[in-house]
Amino acid sequence: MLPPGSLIIDPSDDTAQRWQPGFSDLTLHGIAQLHARFYGDYDELVRTGAFFVCDREVIVRGTELWEALGEFVIGVFPEAVTSELAREHRRLIATLPEWYAEVDRLPKTLLYGDVNPQNLAFARTKAGSS
Repeated sequence: MLPPGSLIIDPSDDTAQRWQPGFSDLTLHGIAQLHARFYGDYDELVRTGAFFVCDREVIVRGTELWEALGEFVIGVFPEAVTSELAREHRRLIATLPEWYAEVDRLPKTLLYGDVNPQNLAFARTKAGSS
């Protein structure tokens, strides 16, 4: 439960009209803290129990899924996927075991990729800020 004075944006309101001064900075700061919390500590992220190990082996096991997803997008949005992009997608899937090994060696963190007013709640803190 959020404390009194908190604000939850109406899910049908895709504007920032109800945002108060400072919400943009709070949003960026909060998302940065979320990303930084697990950066370079993938084990802690996995220990939360909310995520599973997603290493090269797991990604490669999903090859059929990545292929099907690509073909679905090509079929549904042909105007957005050029033949060159389709070829590149297929090439990336075909070479997934090689290039994902490099990705697997990089530090990992949790990323939140859908930051918009509909997906945020601003909680009033004891200090009076959100």
